[in-house]
Amino acid sequence: MFVLSLNCPDYMAIWLGVTRISGIVALVNTNLVGEQLAYSVKIAAPKHVIVGGELVDTFAAVLPQIPPGVQCWAHGQNNQGFLRIDQEIQRLGGDRLHRSEYRAPSILDRALYI
Repeated sequence: MFVLSLNCPDYMAIWLGVTRISGIVALVNTNLVGEQLAYSVKIAAPKHVIVGGELVDTFAAVLPQIPPGVQCWAHGQNNQGFLRIDQEIQRLGGDRLHRSEYRAPSILDRALYI
């Protein structure tokens, strides 16, 4: 999971939520643009990207350089046609995950790329 967002409470919730289900989160400098941003995405090799609404245009500019198959989500306002992860979350219930729905993380799991 590649997260490109300005600091906000939802940023921390996304980060912790992804690591809770044993996902690896790539935390990225929000000042990266162009080739540097595209390179960061390629190196992290995410299956999903979550982009804060305020950075959607910046990310959309490098989208042609992103490998195919990466699912891009926007969190917040979105003018680029990405699926809105915040709206998808609202659609889902807030129930706890059942043990069969995730593997609890272990101390040996990688959690972050910084």
